[in-house]
Amino acid sequence: MVDFIYEDNHIIVITKPVGMLSQSDVKKQYSVYDYLKDYLKKQKQKENVYLAIVHRLDRNTGGIMIFAKTSKAAMRLSEQFRNRSIQKKYIVVTEKIPTTGEKGRMINYMLKNEQKRIAIASSSKNPSAKLAELEYELIDQIQYRNQTYYKFIVHPLTGRFHQIRFQFAYHGAPLIGDRKYGKNTIIDYPAIWSYEITFQHPTLKKTMNFKSTLPENWPFC
Repeated sequence: MVDFIYEDNHIIVITKPVGMLSQSDVKKQYSVYDYLKDYLKKQKQKENVYLAIVHRLDRNTGGIMIFAKTSKAAMRLSEQFRNRSIQKKYIVVTEKIPTTGEKGRMINYMLKNEQKRIAIASSSKNPSAKLAELEYELIDQIQYRNQTYYKFIVHPLTGRFHQIRFQFAYHGAPLIGDRKYGKNTIIDYPAIWSYEITFQHPTLKKTMNFKSTLPENWPFC
């Protein structure tokens, strides 16, 4: 279920499991937000509790998330996300090395296809195109069923829709399990994990850094 990493009067830092929504959708499915809201109600023994979601992970992406317990924290964390001062790192697993090499930077222009819910490549001359940029580095090779897979740590420098999944696929190394951008279906979800986050605490005014424990199962382990 949800694992707690850190909590104080203003924030909660947790690990979201794969397959759980960050926040309920139109189908009203139980989410991490609902879970934490219930937790706070029980903790404070009252129904009216404050909780704000300041960023999201896709249903099939697990890993570290921050929630705000006060309006002041929500406002200040949201501002950090808007100005991109919050640094996030992800772990991904592929079956190929990108055409850009084992370590480097990927720079692309992309569009979001709203109908198909995918990112697509675009020219920099397109006024609607968004710059997508990330840094990455190979950190491990994994042997599984006579096949070599590659584990990377990724630092997005921009925050675009499906950015990591799209850019790795564009450069010849789609994430395993990613049905939208690749063909490897050896697992049921894209092999991407929200691993590390660094931000300014909204009230303590000091830099906070947290890492999420990777799942013990393949492909992350």
